[in-house]
Amino acid sequence: MTSVIEYIYKLSFEQHELVRVLHNFFEDYGLKSSLKYTIPFYSKNKVICYINPQKPRGAEIVFWQAQQFKNLHLLD
Repeated sequence: MTSVIEYIYKLSFEQHELVRVLHNFFEDYGLKSSLKYTIPFYSKNKVICYINPQKPRGAEIVFWQAQQFKNLHLLD
C-alpha cells in the first residue's frame, strides 16, 4: 500500500510542492491522512476534506459535507 507521502512525491514538481504544503498544514492541526480512491483524505473523528490534484499545476481542497458546516470550529 502506498502512503500519502509516497503519493505526493510521485506528483509533478509543481503539484508536489503545493500538495506537500497542504499536507503538512493539515497534519500540523492533528488530522490523520490516508489514501482513498487514490487521493489523500484527512480526518479527525470523521473525514473532513481531501486534496484533489488538478492538471497541470494545481490542486483543490474539497471539504466533505461542507454544506453542513455550522461554524468554523471543525478542527476542535
